[in-house]
Amino acid sequence: MLFYRPAPLGWIFAQFGILVTELPAALRTAAGEHWLAIVLIPLAAIAAGACMLVSRPSIERIVAGITGGTIAIALAVNLVIEPAIANTLSPKEFAMQARERAGLRTIYYFGSLDYAFVFYSGRDVKYVSVDAPPELIVGSEEQWPLMPANFRAHYRVVLRSNPTELDGSGRLLLLRRTDASS
Repeated sequence: MLFYRPAPLGWIFAQFGILVTELPAALRTAAGEHWLAIVLIPLAAIAAGACMLVSRPSIERIVAGITGGTIAIALAVNLVIEPAIANTLSPKEFAMQARERAGLRTIYYFGSLDYAFVFYSGRDVKYVSVDAPPELIVGSEEQWPLMPANFRAHYRVVLRSNPTELDGSGRLLLLRRTDASS
């Protein structure tokens, strides 16, 4: 399903509130990077389960089977699922593009600071002051409408990130003052 029919997978995710459309492709990429583990882990789990069904297992074998299944799930999560989610929701690409567009200019932020943005941009990001409007601002798309209207009127969106939350929200904006010299 992951490799040949990703659309139903997107529908299944949506039933659980996971609305990021890029996630099935990221899962496919992560699974492709660890294809041997993706094949061997389920086969080993199925073989262990079949052995337990066919024979009357002792308590030690039941514990070993449960432990093996838990390890298999942990490996699948750590090798495929976590990296796919992290790569999908990371603001790394946005931060690098924002840094490139900013050049030597200081980037300011409003609202809640996204520490991943600060990390990936490698910049010292300062808090915005309404009294001294800066040229470049980064902040949450959801929080931008909360800024004063007379402040917002002087800015335009230059760059918009991918979602940083599984429900498709949490986009970051890079805003540039419209009356600023370039």
